[in-house]
Amino acid sequence: MAQSSDAGDDDEFASLNSILLTTTLLVLIFIGHRINTNRLKHIPESGCAMLLGILLGFVIRLAGIKEEIQLLQFKGSVFFYVLLPPIILEAGLGLETQIFVDNLGAIFAYAVLGTLVSAWVTSRGLHMAAATGLVGLDSSSPRLGILCHLFGALISATDPVATIALFGGARFRTDPLLHSLINGESVLNDAVAIALFATLSRHLDEEDPR
Repeated sequence: MAQSSDAGDDDEFASLNSILLTTTLLVLIFIGHRINTNRLKHIPESGCAMLLGILLGFVIRLAGIKEEIQLLQFKGSVFFYVLLPPIILEAGLGLETQIFVDNLGAIFAYAVLGTLVSAWVTSRGLHMAAATGLVGLDSSSPRLGILCHLFGALISATDPVATIALFGGARFRTDPLLHSLINGESVLNDAVAIALFATLSRHLDEEDPR
């Protein structure tokens, strides 16, 4: 009886996930169609997707479904190996190859130097905020420095998703050079941030990480 009850719960859980996934995809397709036909203006597709995700997460937490809440918990491995590769692939396929190659130096400068500077500024700012008591971090902890560096590396590679979506739309006539610079930088800065985060995380187990 216990096995049949567990099987029934698993079937119910799978059915609920199928309904939620199908409904979410249908809503996104409907909203995307209205945006592409200029029936819904002043909001990009990425913005609608984020709002729908926030709404769906709020409803699930409000309903108190423990299995769904556990399923929605953020997992780094899922993000790096499932969600991120198709995003980078799609962005790479959308690049103007000739413009990208011609401006490779500027794109690398934005992607590498810009990401490193952004990570350092964020890290130092968080460290100073912890030292002055503006944020609830233990300023006497020997791991504060490395944790601030990790946060800086994590938050430095912000992708201009909404900007790229607007530039790629038919409603905006953007300079191809500007579009290529922003799009190319957004593709490469993820790799820089991932490498930087992975390198810094290796120092977490040290007795006195810096």
